[in-house]
Amino acid sequence: MDVSGAVCCDYYCIGGLVRMIAIYVYALPSKPAPSVDKRALKYNFQLAGNDISGDCTLAAALNAEVVWHGGDWKGFPKTSWVVNEYETTTGWQNLGMSMDTLISVWKGGIAGTAVRGDAKITFNKSRIETAIWRRGAVFYQGNVPEMLPGNVWTTWNAPAEPNNLHMYLMVGYNGSAVLMESWGETFWVSWQWAAENVDMVYVVDK
Repeated sequence: MDVSGAVCCDYYCIGGLVRMIAIYVYALPSKPAPSVDKRALKYNFQLAGNDISGDCTLAAALNAEVVWHGGDWKGFPKTSWVVNEYETTTGWQNLGMSMDTLISVWKGGIAGTAVRGDAKITFNKSRIETAIWRRGAVFYQGNVPEMLPGNVWTTWNAPAEPNNLHMYLMVGYNGSAVLMESWGETFWVSWQWAAENVDMVYVVDK
């Protein structure tokens, strides 16, 4: 049985339990490529309404689909649809969307796409490199920066606002930094910054 790419957090079925266990095998170091970055810098990521609402988790999910569709997902929904989906799901509170809520909705389908589940992994450079290498996109929940980097080729190590969480995608890496996506843009963040400001890391099972 091949469970090398399976992850899930469904505890109520044997298959789900197998996938949940498999995430730890899946995320163990297995000689990933030394760096993964060039393709993601050219991907057609979208802002997805995250400038007018707190839909960063939903925006991250849709931009993960961009990665999984090869960088240019023709089915990316319009901003009005994204914001309405976010507001409807959260009860018009605009207080953010938890990963649990996202996965619950995504299992039933979002914009014609669906997933099987997700799993949390500890922040470990080798594990995260392996997960990005295998899946292309890994969800990073962490603090919001005080400022955005002005140059995507400059490794960013700016201060962050404590206790102000945001959902990013990790879509690439090299020896000193991880390539983040948010607000429709990509930027390099030092591994040190990522480790210091992380709240949770999630891998999603398609």
